[in-house]
Amino acid sequence: MRAWFVGVLWTVLVAGAAAQAPTDSSPGAGGGGVTLDDARARRHFQAGRSLLDVGRFQQAADEFEEAYRLSGRHELLFNVYVAARDAGDLPRAASALERYLANVPDAPDRANLEARLATMRERVTAEQMAAEQRRQAEELARRREQEARAREAELAAERERFARERARRRGPPVGAVVLMGVGGAAAAASVATGLLALRKVHDLEEACPNDACPVGFDLESARAEARSLVRVTDVLWISGLVVAAGGVAWWLLARSGGDESRTGAPARATVGCTLEGCGASATWRF
Repeated sequence: MRAWFVGVLWTVLVAGAAAQAPTDSSPGAGGGGVTLDDARARRHFQAGRSLLDVGRFQQAADEFEEAYRLSGRHELLFNVYVAARDAGDLPRAASALERYLANVPDAPDRANLEARLATMRERVTAEQMAAEQRRQAEELARRREQEARAREAELAAERERFARERARRRGPPVGAVVLMGVGGAAAAASVATGLLALRKVHDLEEACPNDACPVGFDLESARAEARSLVRVTDVLWISGLVVAAGGVAWWLLARSGGDESRTGAPARATVGCTLEGCGASATWRF
């Protein structure tokens, strides 16, 4: 601490004397006086001292650096070194101390300062290597995360393709086949009963033209029998259609699997009846 104080005080005295020294290029009688740059350098130097006293080390280093730029007094580089060191900016401190030793051959306590410079260079090198290792590790982690996401996306796409292909190749469930078969049988039976109903009506028209039936012919019973056949036909074909549609809907639902994440929108089927009749609808995506 004492060596630091003596070094700073010595630099202050040297810089102050240099700022007040006459120069051949200065205006004034006999060539004496203070140049404008020297005056500005002294103000920056004094500002740096004030900032150093209140612990604003990085700003103090900036002021000392500006004073050095204006005056060209290499001793000011020592102040830059001290302020940057206390600010924790080792690269800047090492650079300033290196320039100071290179330009001030007779620097006080030179051996000790050279040892400090070597130590700082080692620390700067170590910190730079650590920072580079951290950067490489972060880059590697980021690259691995991106690769993992890409692999996961590829696997998800492959699972979706496999699910769709399996759904296309898979046959209808047994229950769906049964429903479609029962519905088809009912529809076929409705054809048979429909033909019987037509035959009955035809026979009735031949037996009783213009409702003139032979003696003993029971017209009402014949009509009731024809109406029954028509009702049975209607029930068979409607129920057969509904049951067969249910089987088809079952099959489509089984193909889609009801999973939007694999095949898009799932298949949907609706069946209903009203007073006017029955109907069914189905929607799906291939």
